[in-house]
Amino acid sequence: MTIEFNHWPLESAQRYRDKGYWLDKPLTHLLQERSQSQPDAPAIICGDRHFSYAELDQLSSNLASRLAASGLGNGDTALVQLPNIAEFYIVLFALLKSGIAPLNALYSHRKLELKSYAKQIAPTLLIASREHEVFRDDSYIADFKEVGSSPDIILLLGEQRHENNLADWINTPSESNVNVSPSGPARSHCSNCQAAARAPPNSSPHSQRLLLQRQGKRASMRTYATHALSMRATCRP
Repeated sequence: MTIEFNHWPLESAQRYRDKGYWLDKPLTHLLQERSQSQPDAPAIICGDRHFSYAELDQLSSNLASRLAASGLGNGDTALVQLPNIAEFYIVLFALLKSGIAPLNALYSHRKLELKSYAKQIAPTLLIASREHEVFRDDSYIADFKEVGSSPDIILLLGEQRHENNLADWINTPSESNVNVSPSGPARSHCSNCQAAARAPPNSSPHSQRLLLQRQGKRASMRTYATHALSMRATCRP
């Protein structure tokens, strides 16, 4: 099922391309490019932890390969709720690489919002932190089942069980020979969308959407190309 949306006006889209704003490349292209041209340059500074572009690329590929080896990929959905830490960005790039469509919930969202998201997108993957009040114990499993949601894979930051420990999945690549495409088509989802979006195989980056969660407001929509422009500007020396 797909979410209906209004395409950008063709004249405006062409103008953005002519000016070099839109390059029609996936978000992962910037990471791939930087990991090759500036592998040791800092990509993420998270407290005392520093991650280079090469490390961000490798760690996100590790997780992407584990997810792909577990049978997840294009057309699957993920409900993600992590604080603003390095793992959030590693997870985001991993999902983009593997083609899994993420809904990134705000860390301030609680049980009511999370159950609503789970009901709407029926995630096959759940990624969260044990430090959040909803995930401090396993009662969230029953809460999600109340709305008909039972994710196939649950990965938690700070989880004691090895098979559900997000850090283990990030640090250990799949033992299988899995091809993770950095340009895998993926879509993100909105909190008020009624059906899970699935990107067609031939969808281009400018037609793919990321939806921004806004507390107490309707989510807004931006194209992948617009996000890529922001990322390129942020990463300039």
